[in-house]
Amino acid sequence: MDSVDKGRPVDVATVQLMQDRTADFFETEYTVPARHLLDSLTNHRAALTTLLGNARTDTTRDPLMVMLGETEALIGWLHFDLGQATEATNAWRATLKIAKDTGDRALAACALGYWSYLASSRNDLMPAVRLLRQAEEYVPGNSAPATRSWIAARAAEESARLGEETAALRTLERAFTAFDFARPRTERVWTGFFTANRLGGVTVSTYMALGHRDATVAADSLLASLSPTENKARALVLADLTTLAVRANDVDRATALAGDAIEVTVRTETSLARQRLLTLASALATSSDPGATRVLRDHIVSALRR
Repeated sequence: MDSVDKGRPVDVATVQLMQDRTADFFETEYTVPARHLLDSLTNHRAALTTLLGNARTDTTRDPLMVMLGETEALIGWLHFDLGQATEATNAWRATLKIAKDTGDRALAACALGYWSYLASSRNDLMPAVRLLRQAEEYVPGNSAPATRSWIAARAAEESARLGEETAALRTLERAFTAFDFARPRTERVWTGFFTANRLGGVTVSTYMALGHRDATVAADSLLASLSPTENKARALVLADLTTLAVRANDVDRATALAGDAIEVTVRTETSLARQRLLTLASALATSSDPGATRVLRDHIVSALRR
């Protein structure tokens, strides 16, 4: 690429090429483990930075800045997936600065939405909710419906974990309402993942946290609807179904589901599913029926902490 290798001014064709590459990285992340993607995405960020230095007009500079912000957001997510919290937050801070400089409010919402997962993984539920409320303020009204739906769904999930049933269900309803107007594949590069099945997955986890009677039915239905390529989503649903089976004292079903959940989680390196399974293992350690659950707990821990 001459604009990178030879320092030539950036043209519109180069901008389009980089937009396509940025979108490809987000799409690839749905199916590829983070460690396989991080180096090439970091190189992509370096190329964007070089191109910005050679951009002579707002027509080329502005979209490159937005792409750099989108790339920083995804780099942060990959670091989070790899358990590298400091690097993740540094990337999201960079995203927020770019969002402010460019006036891209939806980009700011994206960074805050990603950041909420990190807070939640540390069991910092109120900080996670605050991040999500702030994110919702960046995409009000009819703006960015796919982003709004995702953020609202996440807020419902965290409210449910706090035991705020009314707030969780109302927020989940907002997520479904926004999704009716959403075009996730075309809205922004980060919204492509938020399909109807992903909304269904958040619904399941919200129902689980609330102890909703429809949680198992919803999870079974969701699992049956997943395509063969939706393996990261599959890992999450299997982890949730394992937990639901344990709650129902169906240890045989829980053991079978855990085997499937572990296999997909390890293969795809899905950190959120890993976290849910380890949370289940911790809960099993205090079970009132240790004989029936020890084997399951030990299997989860030994498989995921290698």
